[in-house]
Amino acid sequence: MVSAHEGRRVVPVALQLYSLRSLMADPEGFRGAIRSVGEMGYDGVQFASYGGLSAPEMRALLASA
Repeated sequence: MVSAHEGRRVVPVALQLYSLRSLMADPEGFRGAIRSVGEMGYDGVQFASYGGLSAPEMRALLASA
């Protein structure tokens, strides 16, 4: 997916969450890591696990990040 931005091409950047596995050892660490990644401005993530969250919990977390 590439979009135009002020005449330049912008390519979305995502982060592979496996690289943060040491921070995501428990559900609260998982939630904190997802929030931090969102605050950094990443466009998406590739999951290595789901942090023990249910689908509705994951949806709410991603919507808030």
